[in-house]
Amino acid sequence: MAAMRWFLAGISRRGRRRHVTSTGYSPLGFCGDEFDLALCLHILFTYSDQLSVDFRVAAIEEMCRVAAEARVFPLLKSYGGPSPYLKLVVDLL
Repeated sequence: MAAMRWFLAGISRRGRRRHVTSTGYSPLGFCGDEFDLALCLHILFTYSDQLSVDFRVAAIEEMCRVAAEARVFPLLKSYGGPSPYLKLVVDLL
């Protein structure tokens, strides 16, 4: 609940860009290291059969470029179990 309140307070502040959303990865349109944290939720591994390995790698690289820390989750397929692409993406990165 505290994290949710912090997030909502950040969105409601005019003139401050604390939270930004994006539906793509290349390029995000920000300078390097502009953010403290980049999050990617569900898209990269949940829908394992719908995205290429290149898309996944490029998305994570772009997140790492614009933020000091990048987090991707979940790392599971939509029907459970680890994504078959996880090890390949980690090895490429």
